Amino acid sequence: MKINSLVLENFRNYTNLEIDFDGSRNIIVGENAQGKTNLVEAIYMTAFARSFRTNNSADMIGFGKKTGRVSAYVESEEIEKNINITLRSDGKKMIQKDGKAVKRTADLLNTVVVIVFTPEDLRIIKDSPEKRRAFINRELSQMRPRYYEQLRRYNEALKEKNALLKGFFNIRKKTFTRADNLVLNDIQNYGGSAADGGLIGSGSGDGAVDGDKSLSANAGAQGGGSIGDGTRGSSTALRNPFDNSRRYNEDLLDIYDRQLADAGYELIRYRMEFVDMLSAEASEIMRNISGSREQLEITYKTACDFVTASEGREILFSQIKHNRDRDVYSGSATLGPHRDDIEFHINGNDAKRYGSQGQQRTIALSLKLAEIRIARQMLGEAPVLLLDDVLSELDPGRQRFLISEIDDVQLFITSAELASEVASSLRGGTLFRIEEGSVTRVDKY
Repeated sequence: MKINSLVLENFRNYTNLEIDFDGSRNIIVGENAQGKTNLVEAIYMTAFARSFRTNNSADMIGFGKKTGRVSAYVESEEIEKNINITLRSDGKKMIQKDGKAVKRTADLLNTVVVIVFTPEDLRIIKDSPEKRRAFINRELSQMRPRYYEQLRRYNEALKEKNALLKGFFNIRKKTFTRADNLVLNDIQNYGGSAADGGLIGSGSGDGAVDGDKSLSANAGAQGGGSIGDGTRGSSTALRNPFDNSRRYNEDLLDIYDRQLADAGYELIRYRMEFVDMLSAEASEIMRNISGSREQLEITYKTACDFVTASEGREILFSQIKHNRDRDVYSGSATLGPHRDDIEFHINGNDAKRYGSQGQQRTIALSLKLAEIRIARQMLGEAPVLLLDDVLSELDPGRQRFLISEIDDVQLFITSAELASEVASSLRGGTLFRIEEGSVTRVDKY
């Protein structure tokens, strides 16, 4: 896969830029804040229609402009295609492939696969689980567009469910439902305490969340007493709104839980397969870098490992429903792939807790090189690799190993200055110098 040429209009600090790239090595040098990362960000956009730096596409539009544009000719399986992305100041974007509108991002993915390696990636071991999930999502979405579709469906259902849960029972504000809008302390002024069913009548405290009967959402719902006079057994005007809201919300939760189980089942299976491949490839790379002194193992950490069973989809659905009281108490979904993580072990020890900085950086490097190998296996050709100001973070030994592993990959390297040792290890290619958004081709480096 290759990026043959790129056109930018009002993209970051580039007003107008047309540039042809080398099919092998592209070295981009310049002082800080001149536009090196902006250029590789634009290249990344051609693969994913989004940035690896911001979630708001309007941020990439030049200052004071209403629109921006990224256009590139990319090559895959010796077929050249044109990708054109127009950015709008309202955050929306229009994507075209060979002149035809692309309505779904999934239809753009896999046209060209781009792997980016930044200094932030070196911290993946120490970073939060959210960062590691984002790493899996980004790479799998490019190589397996179906994964991206399942991820989109899962996130949509998760967003809707969490919004519903927050309205259903906000434990921190002690508020039961939007429909009732009754505060617990106000309710307790009428008809007794929550513990003995005085919320709305004589219901029991069996519905208490995590054993705290004073916080039972079901206690009042099951009772029949009056709030207004504190008596028990009579219906009130406030009972039906609560009951109706409860049933309505439960029905919606069933729908969202089914959607989460269906999409979540697919996500976990894809992730498990991908992490197994990562572990096998990265382990071999780690051994080569360390001279066989260090054995790396990568595992996918999930509370839903039962999805490997043939009935895994239904088990996941029942487990999500089983967790409903906990979800209500937390105000958010507590079980599913959005809570999963990746763990790294070196010679059996947790690399996050016990690994040295050098070991953690070697793991990050091994991961990126493993991604390239996996892309070759899945796609039948090498992806494009972006090294954004990351070589300076690696020692000479790791630099040499990295370069030796990517002979057949179209490479983009950004750096303030290219070290002579790195330059000598690169064969062929083109040097570009950037200054204030202006790019100049240099004959030699």
